Amino acid sequence: MASTNDNEAVYQLLGWSTNTSTNSNTSNIENTEQWKSIHSQIRTTPDGTTKFQNAMKLLSTESLTFQSNNGGGQEGGRDALSIIKSYFRLIKCSLESPTQARSSTNAESTKSNDSDQWSKLASELLKRMTESLKVAIQHELSSSSTSTNIITSTAAINNSTLPQSSSNNNSQQLLSQTIQYYLTQIQTTVHPHISKHIRLLGPTYRSLNELSDLYIQTLTQEKCNLDRCVDVILSTVGYKGLLVTNNSSGNNNGSSVQNDLQQLNKTWKECNTLLYQASFSLVGLLDNIVNVIQTSLFTFITDTATKSLSGGGGDSMKKNTMSPDKQVKIVIFILARITSLILLDMRYDESFHIMNDMNKASIAGGAGRELQEVGEERRKEMFTAFIQRLVRVYHLSLMAKHQQEQQSSLQQQQPQQDGDKNIPLLLLDSISSLHPKVEQYLSKILLLDTNLGDSSNKNIGGGSVVCLGLDCFVNLPSSSSSTSSSNEDSDVMEDASLARLLLMKYVLKKLVAIQGDNSELSLLLPNPHSLIDYYQSLLFVDVPKCHHFFIRGALGGDTSGLSSLKTREILSDLVCLLEQASHMLCRRPQSGGMKKGSSGDDWQSIITQQHHLLIRWLAASTQQDKISAVSAVSSKNHPMANELLLHILHRRVLSSCSVNDTYSRQDATHLITLLTQLLFHQRTETFHRQNIATLLIRLLSVPKRTKKQTDATSLTIKSLWSTMKKANVISSSNNNATQRKRKRSKVQSSSQLAARSLSSALTPDDANTICTVLESLARSSVLSRTSIPSEESLEMKQLWEEDILSSTTNNGKRLFSRSEDIDRAMFIISLSTGAIRVSQNLDNFFSMFGCNAGGASTTTDDKVLSILDFIELQFQGGGKKSSGTASSASGHTTRKVMMQTNCIRLVSALSECIANDLSESQLKRMGSILKNATVSASSTTTASLQTLGLRYSAVSAASKMSCIVRSDFVEGSLKVCICTSSFNTDT
Repeated sequence: MASTNDNEAVYQLLGWSTNTSTNSNTSNIENTEQWKSIHSQIRTTPDGTTKFQNAMKLLSTESLTFQSNNGGGQEGGRDALSIIKSYFRLIKCSLESPTQARSSTNAESTKSNDSDQWSKLASELLKRMTESLKVAIQHELSSSSTSTNIITSTAAINNSTLPQSSSNNNSQQLLSQTIQYYLTQIQTTVHPHISKHIRLLGPTYRSLNELSDLYIQTLTQEKCNLDRCVDVILSTVGYKGLLVTNNSSGNNNGSSVQNDLQQLNKTWKECNTLLYQASFSLVGLLDNIVNVIQTSLFTFITDTATKSLSGGGGDSMKKNTMSPDKQVKIVIFILARITSLILLDMRYDESFHIMNDMNKASIAGGAGRELQEVGEERRKEMFTAFIQRLVRVYHLSLMAKHQQEQQSSLQQQQPQQDGDKNIPLLLLDSISSLHPKVEQYLSKILLLDTNLGDSSNKNIGGGSVVCLGLDCFVNLPSSSSSTSSSNEDSDVMEDASLARLLLMKYVLKKLVAIQGDNSELSLLLPNPHSLIDYYQSLLFVDVPKCHHFFIRGALGGDTSGLSSLKTREILSDLVCLLEQASHMLCRRPQSGGMKKGSSGDDWQSIITQQHHLLIRWLAASTQQDKISAVSAVSSKNHPMANELLLHILHRRVLSSCSVNDTYSRQDATHLITLLTQLLFHQRTETFHRQNIATLLIRLLSVPKRTKKQTDATSLTIKSLWSTMKKANVISSSNNNATQRKRKRSKVQSSSQLAARSLSSALTPDDANTICTVLESLARSSVLSRTSIPSEESLEMKQLWEEDILSSTTNNGKRLFSRSEDIDRAMFIISLSTGAIRVSQNLDNFFSMFGCNAGGASTTTDDKVLSILDFIELQFQGGGKKSSGTASSASGHTTRKVMMQTNCIRLVSALSECIANDLSESQLKRMGSILKNATVSASSTTTASLQTLGLRYSAVSAASKMSCIVRSDFVEGSLKVCICTSSFNTDT
């Protein structure tokens, strides 16, 4: 039987008055000398533990409920807030050591006041308190649910007032006060001790999640009750009924419906603040435990490197007091708790602010709008912090996975003999297991696994959450500022950008999967700009940051510690996802089912916007778009980003051509048409034109595996021939009269402007770019047995008959002087080069465009000699000099060099076409032309891309001609070709 003094000490410890007639707590006893004395007595005396346990037993007999009477508690007992305060007094006593304990030397006292034992008692108290609160809140939920119908029906009968129970109001107020006190004490009393006593983590934050969930259910239920009452009153009385104060209970604390809504707003704001404090406290704990894991991993990497150099390694891994498996379990637990708190915030906050009736929104007034703005800002801050930690944990798991693969291969070569060597492997196995967990929790907070079409989830605000998550990824701080504390770790941590890229790829994969399930995309992405920014950041910011990793991975290097990941698989998967996601760009909320639609101007307009956006990104400067996602993008696309974008567009065309539906046909046709129009457009920038040309050439190419023409190739051929005609790409001077007639018009349409000669607005580089496309166009047309259009055939026939195969020796007729004439000749020669390469013979080539080629009496040798005469003439002087400024004269010279380059390519094509019929004299003459071309390029005082291109074409042609040399050719005939080929070693 406990003595009277012991009972008095127990009551004082609990903060209760020894007078049984009152149930109030002693106010602020924690800050009084009496509390310090009791605290010291409990923690430093031999019987302190016994008194503490007696206090626990006495506290467990108290019934915790929120259904209070006028006396303050149920049947004169203590109210819920008083009981919870007593719990935290005991928890504080068990966790905090008093000052007197430092001077205690009693061995028995030291044993009885073991900190580990006291932390166990604190953990037990947290569990008991949680169970009591859960039971009480669940009872409150059931009681509130049964009274809802009564309140609503009474409101309908009275037509003017909202009858409310005083006891219900008091119980809800007591519940809010108790939960807020609980959340506050968790942060101030318990959380500071979790790092020292890790066993407190589970009882603290698992309990906090469960109780917060139940409490938010009560707030949500109260909101629903108020909404129902508002509906009844608005339909019967109107707004005046909402402002009527209810005093039917007989007290002076009546309130109107509007006041109740505003009070509910205030209550949630206070709770929301406490929940975010708990979330950020968990983030701090996560940083601490991740630092421990990171140190262990870096120590292992360092020891492994030392062992490989010296034949031995350190044993620093054995000094950790916490097992690697437990460390990882703690990380997973914290990630789960943060995720739960974020979801709790979204579940209530969105349902509270989304009101279908605009009248209800006006009732809440400015306080509701203010709360929403504060909630969005806090949520964004929490999302950013959490995603940043997910990236860090993901990066460590990637590193551990790589080290795990290396250690597995080493163990196969050198079997273990010492059991302690399993400790590093256990660490690697545990850390690498975090990989799927990070993806799981990322998917949860972004609601990517939620069926947004379900009516029960429409109030979650999933779309705004997904957009928020995408924006946080785009604006995520650099990972280099958050992790490594030593310089020697900086090289290892530089590849944290890869973890961010892979996580962004994972999110994109989930979005594409949701789109594939024909879900309502309007619910998922109500703001189309979020996906555009995310897409652009992934392509132009994150991929270039991983460039060094991909280079090391491709070369099989081991610098980053992550090179075992297959670069090709990552990039291939990324291209596939980005191509599929490109169909989701620019889609407005009302166009959710666009891709499945069969007709309508809406989805056709969106396709056009998507194509304009993707092709604009191919331009040299994407920063001009002024999109927040690409603030770090330079004025010129990164080569890897540029190549990925070309692959995306190429894959999109091929995919759309492989599907026979209205959407796909329109998608492929419009995209190819837009590409060809920009290729020949006068205002297209040079770099942009080069990228478009690269894409078109790939579309024109026949796959090596199947060697069959694809629908994309056929569509590209038709579009190019059609656009060439409209752009007057190879129009002759015969059209000058038509052009002069058009110039007389004061106002000219875009089609009239396009009808002018294209070459007048092209730079030399632009003309050269078009030449490469035209050569591929002609080659693909011949292979696909597509006839050359009549207009282009006429122009080709005119050039070949009047200039190339003409019997006259008038240099002025064969040597072009004007830039327009040079460009026209280059374009036609490029078409001819492509056609000759795949023609069976010259006669077959000339028949394609109806060229007479000197008549039936002209032999193949005569035709070859005429062609070589024309080519040799282009390397000679003569002709009219270009007039105008120095820049125009320079451009004219550059065009002459490019004309020579196209002639060299014609020589190479000619040698392939007549390979079996090529005579020795013709071979010598071709070799001489190639040699003169290399000498001409080398003698140029100022090196340029054009002169380098001329030399490269000559050397390449000479190298290819070696396969057509026959055994009966003398050695001297090969000398010129060999000398030409040797120029590549001199450069």
